[in-house]
Amino acid sequence: LYDDMWETVMVKNENWWKKMKVYKHNLRPMRELNLSISMTSSGSSSLKSARSQSEYGEHSWYMINFNKFSDPADGQIVLFCEMRDVTEMVEKEQKLRAARKHEHDLLQSIIPEHIIGHLVDEKKKNKIALENSD
Repeated sequence: LYDDMWETVMVKNENWWKKMKVYKHNLRPMRELNLSISMTSSGSSSLKSARSQSEYGEHSWYMINFNKFSDPADGQIVLFCEMRDVTEMVEKEQKLRAARKHEHDLLQSIIPEHIIGHLVDEKKKNKIALENSD
């Protein structure tokens, strides 16, 4: 992972990003980092509400972004890291994926396979026809 990031940012001179699950034990304690906890409109801590539990303990999802630039003061290369907590978004995506799978399984148990195939083919044909008409 580190080698991929380094090659992308430092060698190819491109932006590197990845969505990663980060566990509490991977981060320094909040007081050491001197971070402030922002409050959401509901009055609850966004950091605490964004945390999830798993078999490895408390975790959050972060969108991690690295890029490099030249420091305007001395011209040296600076590596910039941005981490955004996207736990709420990831959890909603997971719930949506689970709901779609459940819906798919339910439909498969109700509708025969050959009819589902026909409906999917018809939808693809309509989509292609719509794209070609533009």
